[in-house]
Amino acid sequence: MPQPLTVARAATLAAMAVLAAACAGNPPPPPVAMTPGCLSDAKLDDWITAHNARTPAVNPPESMTAADAACTRARLQQRLAVQYGPLVGYKAGLTNPAVQKRFHTDQP
Repeated sequence: MPQPLTVARAATLAAMAVLAAACAGNPPPPPVAMTPGCLSDAKLDDWITAHNARTPAVNPPESMTAADAACTRARLQQRLAVQYGPLVGYKAGLTNPAVQKRFHTDQP
């Protein structure tokens, strides 16, 4: 015998439908604007190989600008999406002033 549709059950079903619809329609990532200091395909491949092997990757150059880092991050995310699926969120980091000082930045 089917369960009666209560207000709570209807709300749960509606929330599940909204979540399913949101998951089904992931738009493609925007094109990446290349910058002079954006890491090369070979360097990104090295990072992914290190990630898969669970070994440390080589640090990016100290001369990398914020725009270069954004370009590198976007390209790395696109490559990792092939292996793991689309990006679903970010982890907050470098939000504490002491941690920012340690990593020589004033931005999270």
